[in-house]
Amino acid sequence: MKKGKIFFTGFMALLLLGMGLPAYLSDPLPDNFFDDFDSPALDPAWQVVEYLGPFVYNYPPPANFYSLTENPGFLRYSLTAMTHYDGFMNGYQITDRFHSGYYHHPGLELHRLFSGNDWVFETKVSYHMPFCNGRNFSVRIYFGDGGMDTYYVALEYWRDVNQNHIRFRLAHQYGPSMDDSEQINIISDYYDIYGPADMTRHLRVTRENNILKTEYSYDGNLWTTAYATDMGNLLDGLQQRVVITGLSWFLPSGSYADYDYVKLTPNAISSSINIDPDTLNLKSKGRWITAYVGLPEGYDVNEIDGSTVELSVSGETPVPADRGEVQGSLFMVKFDRDAVKNLVSPGDVELNITGNLEDGKRFKGSDTIRVR
Repeated sequence: MKKGKIFFTGFMALLLLGMGLPAYLSDPLPDNFFDDFDSPALDPAWQVVEYLGPFVYNYPPPANFYSLTENPGFLRYSLTAMTHYDGFMNGYQITDRFHSGYYHHPGLELHRLFSGNDWVFETKVSYHMPFCNGRNFSVRIYFGDGGMDTYYVALEYWRDVNQNHIRFRLAHQYGPSMDDSEQINIISDYYDIYGPADMTRHLRVTRENNILKTEYSYDGNLWTTAYATDMGNLLDGLQQRVVITGLSWFLPSGSYADYDYVKLTPNAISSSINIDPDTLNLKSKGRWITAYVGLPEGYDVNEIDGSTVELSVSGETPVPADRGEVQGSLFMVKFDRDAVKNLVSPGDVELNITGNLEDGKRFKGSDTIRVR
């Protein structure tokens, strides 16, 4: 296995595992992935960001580490002493966590970039954290470049001598975080208090355009919602990545987290949309805007629930469908023309169509028309 190293600010190295550069550096970012860690080599779609020194307190490297062979079929993330989990947000600097006069190295981070604004991220993780001082395992979804105005969702397990809990945090970093000042606004916070030394959780983050929702489950079947937060347009255009990381105080006590899998799936069925008319005259007196919806192979337009279909333009209140019917392999749906005209202005406009099938699955698609 060939390794390349790219050094940047401080003493960090970005280890690019695999032959040559990962695909995400040159190709469009994927909107889905699945990794069940069944190989002894890490998928090259991951970035491995590792701290190389200097190390305080005479601790030897590494600052946290991972293995795909200690427990085959799992990615094991293990903690070492005096590490922190904020590397991406503080330029991978040593920090004085908690302003206590004790310094922590940025812990190893595993990054995977992706795209899309309608998705479900899920992982299954088993924690081993014997009774000892403070430690944390964190899966984060970042929106932004790690600098000012970066948003993130953190799915975390904390264990300490006086606190054990799962925490689900949604936060906004509004300023530099180079010395553990952590200039962040907490947007949503949720705690599941009980936490033994060894436990397994399924963790999930869902993005439905502006809405971020976090959930957890003991068995992967019954899910509890931690929060669902409307972010408005704050996430529009921001780069997205999942990051696996962790932190420890002086005594990690052999703590590790075993990740069974991570997966990202589209939250809606991608549908073909054809809007009629192709050009909308704002002065016209017509009654309807018509959309023809096609579903991919394996789905039946007869299963579309017409009462759930909506037409929207980004940032505007959607227009519900007035009527709809199946026409061959397509679902034809009509929208009040005057209501649609209130959403648009002259120029090329993307119209979005969403709705549900009878079993609750969502579909979405768009078409661009000319408005004059």
